[in-house]
Amino acid sequence: MTSQPVAGVAVWAHTGRGPHLSSEQRHLVLETWREAMPTGVIVAGVRDITNRHRARRGRPTPSSFFPERHDPVAHHARLSRELPGIAFYLYDAAGGVAYDDATLHAILDIAGVVGIRWRPSIRS
Repeated sequence: MTSQPVAGVAVWAHTGRGPHLSSEQRHLVLETWREAMPTGVIVAGVRDITNRHRARRGRPTPSSFFPERHDPVAHHARLSRELPGIAFYLYDAAGGVAYDDATLHAILDIAGVVGIRWRPSIRS
């Protein structure tokens, strides 16, 4: 990848795999990309503060915060306290949370939340 014109990558971000990687796998993936792209942007998918701290050691900027059903505003505020992050709006059927408008606006009003990653539902 170092010979390709890639400015950034997302790691640990797939909802079906990212949250289920072991600590060792997370470390390997992040370190491999950091070595390949020492100055590139690495966005790490995080679900909790432990993963946020692990991601911080790998110098990603920013993180993508997986959705949370219980108190999503506090969840995003907690994860974005140290480094900026991107909220992840994922439809229910894919394991996401259907935030109502007030919750979504409250999440986007958090200073450390710099954007939103939106994954719409796929309609048949």
